[in-house]
Amino acid sequence: MRAETIVWTADGSPATGLDYGTRLVEGLRRLGFTVRQMDLTDPADLEVPEAGLHVLTGGSTPVSTTDSWMPMGLQRVQQMIDQAHVGPTRLLGVCLGSQMIAHCLAPGCVGPGAQMRAGLAPMVWRSEAGLAGPTVLPTFHYEQIVAQPLREAGAVIEAWNAQVPVLAYTHGPRIGATQLQPEFSGADLMSLIGTNRALIEQYGQPLEEVWDSIYELWNQWTLERSLRRTVHRLLRL
Repeated sequence: MRAETIVWTADGSPATGLDYGTRLVEGLRRLGFTVRQMDLTDPADLEVPEAGLHVLTGGSTPVSTTDSWMPMGLQRVQQMIDQAHVGPTRLLGVCLGSQMIAHCLAPGCVGPGAQMRAGLAPMVWRSEAGLAGPTVLPTFHYEQIVAQPLREAGAVIEAWNAQVPVLAYTHGPRIGATQLQPEFSGADLMSLIGTNRALIEQYGQPLEEVWDSIYELWNQWTLERSLRRTVHRLLRL
């Protein structure tokens, strides 16, 4: 078995009966990781336990929020970044988790996108011999990361597409993050869209566009390899 992994679950529910940590825990266990789940929003103890890999999930609170659990959560994330920089701990951010890491590295680099991005998203990866990332992943986000300040903070943009400038990045050899959701299944994605229909439309994305992305990209998306390829491409695990 691999070294222990902690999945830090943020707030919110992407679909009925599902929190943001469940599928990551299940997926990482299938890949052979020993996983336990912890609550990123719990203020009881700010100490970050030692682990071979920390994973930050998606969530519903923007990183700019100052009147909720977010400032305390960012303190935890900064500890994880510091641990990863000295090793051997690694850190993976998913969706909101990627934004929290980015904010710690380059404060102010996360902000509203032009519109909601839900459905399936294509990915263009920076060329790197022998390491193939997933070409399509589920997407569900409104805020996004601005590339230039993140680069200036020492990050390497690993993946992007025509609409979103930062879909994945690394910061040194032990920190990686993706704006997308490599853990969600097709059923999860359908449930997410149905549950959040009003939110998607509120933030400017026509539902027809969401369904078009699924119809056009479904055959290029392979759930079984999505999380494995993401972890391997970003963290060499």
